[in-house]
Amino acid sequence: MLAAEWGKQHCWLDRHMEDKSVAAMEEGVRWSEVFVCILSEGYFESEYCCKEMRWAFENNKPILSTYKNGVNVGALLNTAPEDFRDQ
Repeated sequence: MLAAEWGKQHCWLDRHMEDKSVAAMEEGVRWSEVFVCILSEGYFESEYCCKEMRWAFENNKPILSTYKNGVNVGALLNTAPEDFRDQ
């Protein structure tokens, strides 16, 4: 839905890909124009969510974060790994 709103033909979503390997995930982030982070409780506890965000940092991708209504974003961001806080 977001890709269509931006006028894009393609949106890579790791959950919908046939190849769910770490290499495929990294490639998906590397070739994306924008990294969309869907913040949720436990987001920063996920090894794979953190890997994807680190790849976005390393590849200088713009990061768009979104979250469900009612999420305490400040508390959630306080759970981010230390190396994310300097980004």
